[in-house]
Amino acid sequence: MPMLLALNHLRCETRHVVVAPGCDGETKHEDFLRDCERLNEENKFLGWFPLDDLLPTLARWAPLLEPTRTPNIILDAFAGKLRKSGDHDLIVPRGSHPAIPKVWLTKAFVFAM
Repeated sequence: MPMLLALNHLRCETRHVVVAPGCDGETKHEDFLRDCERLNEENKFLGWFPLDDLLPTLARWAPLLEPTRTPNIILDAFAGKLRKSGDHDLIVPRGSHPAIPKVWLTKAFVFAM
């Protein structure tokens, strides 16, 4: 959040890429969905891209990090190692352990700021 606030003060067009939303263990599914809907209504949602091409890089550096850090959570989501909640959600083993759609943990979302 501090970085977003700083970027907003620049008064120039920026892009914010949210990688694997919810993997922080703090963001609830409902909150991110609400924010996405608002940003989409403001024509600030620019699209998304899959993280598949990033996997080799994540796999190289992830062992240096704690198992509950973002790169490891993303790798575990792809590998099917995270506990399931319902048909499409995975439990993020971090923070409040939210149930996040698997599709979110394997993608990055781009917004105009």
